[in-house]
Amino acid sequence: MIITPSTNQLSEDIDILSHSSVFSGIPFEVVQLFAYLAKRKQYLKDEYIIKKDKEAGGAYILVEGSVDIILNHNNKNHILQTLEKGTFFGELALLARFNWFFNARAKTDSDLIILERASFQNVLDKFPAHREKMTERIVQLRIQRLSDQTSHMLDTFMKIGLDSQDKQPTSFV
Repeated sequence: MIITPSTNQLSEDIDILSHSSVFSGIPFEVVQLFAYLAKRKQYLKDEYIIKKDKEAGGAYILVEGSVDIILNHNNKNHILQTLEKGTFFGELALLARFNWFFNARAKTDSDLIILERASFQNVLDKFPAHREKMTERIVQLRIQRLSDQTSHMLDTFMKIGLDSQDKQPTSFV
């Protein structure tokens, strides 16, 4: 269900965006415009937010709830990461056109801010001085998420007794 923004919600969205790693330090009027153009959507537990192979159209900020990032490998779903309140995800969709390479499913009832690529790019076209900084932050965020997911996979291997020194795993998930 998409929520129509109220004045209180817009203020909350501005606050959430301004405290996120991508938007922190960006001038208030720019963050305010991003918040105004963003959408709010609620997802019920087990509802898919992102479906693999669908066109990636924007990024998400998790306002409430938790979300599992899932990869299907050999016909089995594997949780790569569980995201919690405040997490910004799907960030690469703001920079490039591609199809999602993972699924995101609400682990609990969840409330998200959605920022579409077209809106993001339009704001950066109006405020080009912030494009490089925001692009770099998005890339840094993605690198950190990749590192976190790799650590999660290695921790999982260690729990099931796969040590890279002893055995060669046939699959990473």
